Amino acid sequence: MTDRRRTAIYAAIIGCLLAGLITGRGFFFNVAYAFAGLLVLSFVWVQVGISWLRLGRQTRARRAQVGRYLEERFTVNNTSILPKLWLEVYDESTLPGHHASHVVSTMGPHAEKSWPVRTLCVQRGEFVLGPLRVVNSDPFGLFEVERQLLRYGGKIEALAPPELRRALAEAGERLQSLHADRP
Repeated sequence: MTDRRRTAIYAAIIGCLLAGLITGRGFFFNVAYAFAGLLVLSFVWVQVGISWLRLGRQTRARRAQVGRYLEERFTVNNTSILPKLWLEVYDESTLPGHHASHVVSTMGPHAEKSWPVRTLCVQRGEFVLGPLRVVNSDPFGLFEVERQLLRYGGKIEALAPPELRRALAEAGERLQSLHADRP
């Protein structure tokens, strides 16, 4: 979508320049300059919008129990003196059912936004938390920039409940005794 919009702006600039050259009217040149200024402003906006950001995640524990909730808190800090209109934060964790991606809107200068995420642990195993990507776009949708701000957030280990671990251990012992009794 951004490519089509940008192409339309380029076509408008070229069309206005050609119309200005053919007719000799200054109006067409002024419109071409306005569109060129819009491209430059949008490019600078998106670069500044993705810069001066800090992204963090806090996990209450590195272990979780199947059937219980894993709780996390994500924080985005705008360390710039300029406001940010919106940011898309994507979490690429491997924990099943973990939906921590979020859209952060309207952050003032030196502002902080945070949001909690609770995920029900449904599967045993070791899962990677992160990485976190941030996507920013200008207000006109002409440019989009993506940065990976937090590469690795650690690992979470989802364990079976104690009752299930005991039952599995007892079943394993019974199987061992059955195999030991065979000739």
